[in-house]
Amino acid sequence: MVHTISKILETAVRINSQIIKAYLIEEQENSGYSAQVFFGMLNDEIQWVRKKYRTKSEKYEWIKEFDDILPAIEKYDLGNFFSDFDSRIEQFELVSTIVNDFFNQWLHTSENTPFIKKKQNPPPPTLENSFNKMPIKEVRAIFMPLVETKNKNGEYWMNKKDFDVFIRRSFLKESLAKPTINFNETEKGCIIKLFYVFYTESKKKREITSRLKKRYIELLEEAFNTDVFFNLNSANFCSRAKCDWLIN
Repeated sequence: MVHTISKILETAVRINSQIIKAYLIEEQENSGYSAQVFFGMLNDEIQWVRKKYRTKSEKYEWIKEFDDILPAIEKYDLGNFFSDFDSRIEQFELVSTIVNDFFNQWLHTSENTPFIKKKQNPPPPTLENSFNKMPIKEVRAIFMPLVETKNKNGEYWMNKKDFDVFIRRSFLKESLAKPTINFNETEKGCIIKLFYVFYTESKKKREITSRLKKRYIELLEEAFNTDVFFNLNSANFCSRAKCDWLIN
């Protein structure tokens, strides 16, 4: 916990009365304790202060320890002095009431019901496929064999880092350097076939027509750190290669 319970109580007695509730909730969230434990400890601290500082003058001694009401007595008239002092005592009672309300709220709250709602992190942004309308999850599934299967040399076609760059660069349109892919010249057709699978799956969803095949050829040409796909056309962008891509 960043601040001690006693320091939190002292601060609550000093601050603007309109923000006490917000302050206490924020301190609870930052404390690392559950609301039940936090407000239980704070309630115990208040009861301890009540027992130790019973009279008005004793409460003044407590307040004087942490709040310099009178930085220079000659600059205050006694009316202002006692007004400030009395307001601290009144605010102590207000804090006590607020804490007691929170504590009682917990006592009547089901164990399965949050006492105070925690700040919810905003949901992660939905990643939009900028190339076509296919959900990026489906795009990843089609190309996932690149990191799950190996080429003829026993190497994975791509490591996970390069695969992530490929997806982000080609479909999310992020400005990244072209990733590396592992294959030899005889396996060029396998990569073409995988991109052709992506093309045909996109056609099934009526997202494109055969006249737009050129876009998918250009996608492959620009996908990786190699220029071996720059001689493709509508005739050789196909699925003739004898390799099976097991698409989930």
